[in-house]
Amino acid sequence: MIELVNVNYTYEDKTPDASIALKDVCFRVNEGETWGIIGHTGSGKSTLTEIMSGLLKPCSGKVLFDGLDVTKAKNPAALLKGKVGLVFQYPEHQLFEESIIEDICFGPKNMGLSREECLKRAREAMRLVGLDESYENLSPFEISGGEKRRVAIAGIVAMSPEVLILDEPTAGLDPVGRDMLFEMLCNIKGKLCKSIIFVSHSMDDVALFADKVLVMNGGEVLLKGDVNEVFEKSSMLEEAGLDVPQVTRLIARLKEKGHRFDGAILTVEDAAEAIYSKLKG
Repeated sequence: MIELVNVNYTYEDKTPDASIALKDVCFRVNEGETWGIIGHTGSGKSTLTEIMSGLLKPCSGKVLFDGLDVTKAKNPAALLKGKVGLVFQYPEHQLFEESIIEDICFGPKNMGLSREECLKRAREAMRLVGLDESYENLSPFEISGGEKRRVAIAGIVAMSPEVLILDEPTAGLDPVGRDMLFEMLCNIKGKLCKSIIFVSHSMDDVALFADKVLVMNGGEVLLKGDVNEVFEKSSMLEEAGLDVPQVTRLIARLKEKGHRFDGAILTVEDAAEAIYSKLKG
């Protein structure tokens, strides 16, 4: 689906204020995959999402969508409209209409769809993100932060993108809100979007929801692959100043004490089952 080949990006390129954001990034997202992108602030995560969605053109390298080099297009974002959707970290940046239903209809309307089809898509998107019809005529600026995030996601989902990208979707949410958001994303992936990519500072969120992980460090790819494979390299992550899920750290300490566990254990449920099996055996 999406593939980045030796992508480089420098802000204020060829000026005294030049700042390198990405260095020779190679990254591929296949249909059906859920990727978590992690790394410190300034590691290039947000720049990467904007390049994948066509908002930024790389200084060099290629961005392929289903084999088509979108970097050759005059307006990559227009070419990827309806194929790749990006939800920014701060949902209020994407909301501007007088009512929630009109805000969600905005994207489909710009795709040239009929009013009837726009409303159909908007209402289906609302249902998928857990907003009932009572929200339709409310102002998007008079609802809670968590609800704004749902509206922002619905506005992108209504365009039926094949790939949904979210920048820090759980920022500011409590544990209950986080769990509800990931449950919502699972529903969306099963019904509309083929693949999901999300940026996060939380290793626990990545362990729970992603099946693949891309670790960015200083604008470069440090690690990429299956969740289990990446988090098993806990020492390499810690050397880069990154953390691993708390449960993974606990199991690592138990291994240091001589207890044997097979594979990476990433969730509380997995840890409880592994420890119980160990005690029972």
